[in-house]
Amino acid sequence: MKRLLTAVLAAVATAVALGSAAPAAAAPATGWYMLVNDSYNWCLSTNEQTSPSGSGTHRVYLAACNPKTAGQWWRLSGNSTSSSLTNYQNFGSGVWSLSNNASTPSGGGAGTYGVYTSLKSNTQGQEWSVIDDVAEHKVRFASWLSGKIMSATHNSPFSGGTYRVYTATGGVNPPPAHLWRFWAHPSGRPSCSTPCGDY
Repeated sequence: MKRLLTAVLAAVATAVALGSAAPAAAAPATGWYMLVNDSYNWCLSTNEQTSPSGSGTHRVYLAACNPKTAGQWWRLSGNSTSSSLTNYQNFGSGVWSLSNNASTPSGGGAGTYGVYTSLKSNTQGQEWSVIDDVAEHKVRFASWLSGKIMSATHNSPFSGGTYRVYTATGGVNPPPAHLWRFWAHPSGRPSCSTPCGDY
């Protein structure tokens, strides 16, 4: 029994050291999550810089996961067919939702479309299908607007070494960069000025 307990504690310590946690179910209930890219083990993030998609948008990127960063928390709402992801940080002007369009952003590669946040509205560009992958606890986010899959790349990083996020054509066997994991961090969201996020 003591040997089993030691092994369990060692496994937990290893998971904490790697910055991982027990993942939520693949398509969890409405709630607040951090979204981890399966290829890079970094989190979907946003700030108030204008995105390469232009005015009225904020930059979305991958950065090292940090539960104390308000811009890395996203509220999933809806269902697997039509979901929205709103950011916890309001940046002083309303609620910002994960959005995309059907044009290649500045600095994006051929066949990629822009991903950014924009003020929450009732548009197809803010609707996503959450597609369970064959691998447990992993999903793909498919855009209602373009049908393309949200992905990330380390090519042409933004200043500060953060990675680009975009949508691209998906396939039958998606690469890890197309896959995401929901992370319900046990310490919860950081404190944030009111109003913050979308309740």
